[in-house]
Amino acid sequence: MIISINPFKKLKIYDEQNLKLYESGQDDQNLPPHLFAVAQRAYSSLVEQSESQSLIISGESGAGKTEATKYILKYLSHVASNTKSTEQNDIANRIMATNPILEAFGNAKTQRNNNSSRFGKFIKISMSKEGKYLGASINNYLLEKTRVVFQAPTERNYHVFYQLLLGASPEERERYKLLERVEDYYYMSNGWVEVENIDDVQSFITLKNSFKELGIQEDEVRIYFTLLSAILLLGNVQFFGEDDVTIKEMSLIETIASLLQITTACLKEILTHRTIVTSVEKCRIPLRFDQAHENRDALAKALYSRIFDHLIKRCNDCIGEKETYDSLFIGVLDIYGFENLENNSLEQFCINYA
Repeated sequence: MIISINPFKKLKIYDEQNLKLYESGQDDQNLPPHLFAVAQRAYSSLVEQSESQSLIISGESGAGKTEATKYILKYLSHVASNTKSTEQNDIANRIMATNPILEAFGNAKTQRNNNSSRFGKFIKISMSKEGKYLGASINNYLLEKTRVVFQAPTERNYHVFYQLLLGASPEERERYKLLERVEDYYYMSNGWVEVENIDDVQSFITLKNSFKELGIQEDEVRIYFTLLSAILLLGNVQFFGEDDVTIKEMSLIETIASLLQITTACLKEILTHRTIVTSVEKCRIPLRFDQAHENRDALAKALYSRIFDHLIKRCNDCIGEKETYDSLFIGVLDIYGFENLENNSLEQFCINYA
């Protein structure tokens, strides 16, 4: 067990020199406690005892769990890179390339943490008995979907929205039908935009490079960004009427429908009616004003959740887990931290219960 304290700044103890120091294992008893030491011990135990290992990263929200996870993965990737095997290096690089993608789509600024993970993940690195990488897989848990449509005043939506809106080129802005300002989107108007030590423009470049590193084609990446734009525009859809609502701005519906590649009539139907299917008939029921807004937000949350799940699947496809009957693994669990905020919701209940 190691107690790791978040200093909220970069430290030199995680540099290349320390990587090599803890990998050598020389005078292990005399080396100070370190995340690298824990990772090395797990790796050594896997090889020497032929037993799978798991590292559990726990603590309150803002304790630095995600950063600790990244340093552990960095160390394990370093161990793999020293095998002088092109295949091993490629697997390690692709595993590390998933970090910027998962952070962009799964992390956000909260009251306590500028880069808070809003989902849990279990990263399973498959290895042979000799300690060679076979691949990896990622399981995700409890994505905070509510954040897509609402954020507290001092918080932000998911990083990827700001990266897209602030980092897109003029050509990309036209392709994805982006509005001029972040604040022009209802789903982005509640929280903060700029955050200290977060460069959304540079992060957008890093995100696109990470997709390339994984081998995800540009056409597929464009689909993700197109869907993100559609989600943001959904928040700007307004209704009028009480018992049988009508959409105020049909031109907006046309834009969203084109991004989703469905007909305008289909999207209008989805947003203004619900369907009840019985054994004998199918009934269309118009939505009330409050129901229409809830339905709109539910659609936005469902779309984002599907995008996130698909991204996890694509990451798993690219980091290529190749288990054999006798393969072992090192698992790293980065789960939610306990949260007790000024205003708590169902998410906090689920997080704390889990």
